[in-house]
Amino acid sequence: MSAGCAVENWQHGFGLNPALFIIGKRFGAGASYVNPYGLPEVQCGNLGIKARWGRLNSGFAISSIGVAKYHEHNVQLGLAGEIFPYLGVGINVHGLIQNVPQGEGDAVLGIDAGVLWKTDRFKLGVAGMSLNSPRLNNGDRIYPSFRIGGGWEPTSGLLLAGDICRENGVDILLAGLEVRVLPEVKIRAGIETLPLSYCGGVGFRVDWFGLNYSYRFHPELEGTHILGIFCEWE
Repeated sequence: MSAGCAVENWQHGFGLNPALFIIGKRFGAGASYVNPYGLPEVQCGNLGIKARWGRLNSGFAISSIGVAKYHEHNVQLGLAGEIFPYLGVGINVHGLIQNVPQGEGDAVLGIDAGVLWKTDRFKLGVAGMSLNSPRLNNGDRIYPSFRIGGGWEPTSGLLLAGDICRENGVDILLAGLEVRVLPEVKIRAGIETLPLSYCGGVGFRVDWFGLNYSYRFHPELEGTHILGIFCEWE
């Protein structure tokens, strides 16, 4: 699904809401691969791990995107704590590294922060990304973005989620749903505005291991396939 500010997926703690590290099992690891819009020279990948000690949770991830000879890497370290059984806060520190062919590379440090309030069936998340407004060597500034979202389980096996994101003064709406059709199988669908795009996918999980696939449809470009694997255990 597109929404991820309050969804129980530890991978969303990287770049969306670091407070999400407080939920889920004690240990986790995962990887994903994306070929955006089927463009032959564009490749994206992500690798992350998480761990919990008592009320303290941490995560580390590396994500990369390559466009021909240009490469951009994002190295992230997240830390979250459960203040009360229903409230958690988190912070991400991430280094953005650019490798530019026939030119100088660049590296900046960004800071994200988030809050998560949760009950058995409802979760509300608020997060801010790049709050320190880091500036690249060429003078370009990465402006902060903000997101608020919720996840609601009206009944067992059904999850509804929605986010409102503000980036560069523009509001973006993201929504999605997840239906558990079998104990090991979940079907997902979502929508995102500006530009209007749709996504759908399926998730398989057996015990501690899971496999996810999703497809994102863009009205003007080719579709995007997203593959991911993960494992979680206590």
